[in-house]
Amino acid sequence: MAEYPLRSNDMEQTLTDDSTSVFSAKDRSAFISALAITTAVPILFVLLFNRGSNAPVDNVFSLLLIMSTMHVALTGFFFVDNEYRNFMAGRPMYFFGLPLLLIVGSGSITHFLGASGEAYIFIGYHGWLLWHYGRQNIGVLSFVSSSAGGESVTANERRILNGAALGGLLGAYGVISQFDKTAFAPYEQNIIQIGAFIYTIAICGALANFVSLVRIKQPISRCLFSLLLPLFFAPTFFFDDYLRATMSYAIAHACQYFVFMYYLASGDSKKGQTNVLLLASVAVLGWILIWLTRDSSLWGQLSGFMPGVALALIMWHFIIDAGVWQLRDPWQRNQIRKRFTFLT
Repeated sequence: MAEYPLRSNDMEQTLTDDSTSVFSAKDRSAFISALAITTAVPILFVLLFNRGSNAPVDNVFSLLLIMSTMHVALTGFFFVDNEYRNFMAGRPMYFFGLPLLLIVGSGSITHFLGASGEAYIFIGYHGWLLWHYGRQNIGVLSFVSSSAGGESVTANERRILNGAALGGLLGAYGVISQFDKTAFAPYEQNIIQIGAFIYTIAICGALANFVSLVRIKQPISRCLFSLLLPLFFAPTFFFDDYLRATMSYAIAHACQYFVFMYYLASGDSKKGQTNVLLLASVAVLGWILIWLTRDSSLWGQLSGFMPGVALALIMWHFIIDAGVWQLRDPWQRNQIRKRFTFLT
């Protein structure tokens, strides 16, 4: 999923000034509506419908779970897009060396330490995963605000969204079976309680912020997203099964990313259609690769190595996205202005 970094006032100014949009108000509305649907509907579907209840519901679940995994593969688009590939080539240690080191290191840990090593890697990975969700939510709010003509994301809103993510990731350890296999297991309830406390503070802050935004007459979408996104992690504290407690918003996160990557790929005026086909291709091929790494029966003597590799491929996605969406960098900021031309 993309990890959109915090934006400075200078960058906000650069994104908004002298921006001539080729999109109509209807197109901007479609972007915001797509983000609203992909944020709320997957969560509601997972919470309201039981997997295994009937074939149509199971088919939708299967599709959503595939999309959840496939969104990781969308990151491969940056390697086939000439402009982004050339940009990444200028930072080879970060975009190529660090992911390779992570893959080799994670695979070695699970190979030599077995289930114990896999448990520790998984809980570290899962914490990073949910923090990654929170960072993307900051980006969602920023893009919605810019699209709707609202005020920039404030420092207080960043604290609220970061607090919601931190509370959610701590609370989620209560539904992760691997957590019981680590030295942290005796402190599980304390960790969950700390997470619930932090999350409660974040939600209270979100409610106060929502009221403040309504009072100063910010765009309705700006107001609603400021409340919807902190609520993103709420299922963590109301369900004790992994699917509903965390996969509900994991799927929503993935669907958000599909929206962003579609606009990023299609927003290139010279290669829009070609880029969409490339995006679809890397999504399918990448999903197959991830699926293969998860089937230990295919790897023989390397079977102990692959659980670490499978997790590292997801963490590779965190690293690449954190780099390519670093909008404080002038080159990347200009790419966003060029491809998301409806930002005001």
